[in-house]
Amino acid sequence: MIARFVRVMVLGSVLPLAACAAQKPYRAPETRPAALVNADPALVAQQPYDARWWRQFEDPILDQLETAALQSNLDLRFSIHFCY
Repeated sequence: MIARFVRVMVLGSVLPLAACAAQKPYRAPETRPAALVNADPALVAQQPYDARWWRQFEDPILDQLETAALQSNLDLRFSIHFCY
């Protein structure tokens, strides 16, 4: 009785792991960026993306809020510390 229980428990834990190992690694499908068909080229700016998007508003209060948020966000501080 105990040997059967042990056998069932071993198979019950090994079979799901074997099923996960049998799958191929995930590969994301390749997608092309959307084409701007009707966009006026004069209105589309070819500038690099600035991650500090809030600076375009030239608002000192918003700058202070963002600086305080970035400084108090421990996850970001730890990530930056370990990446550099």
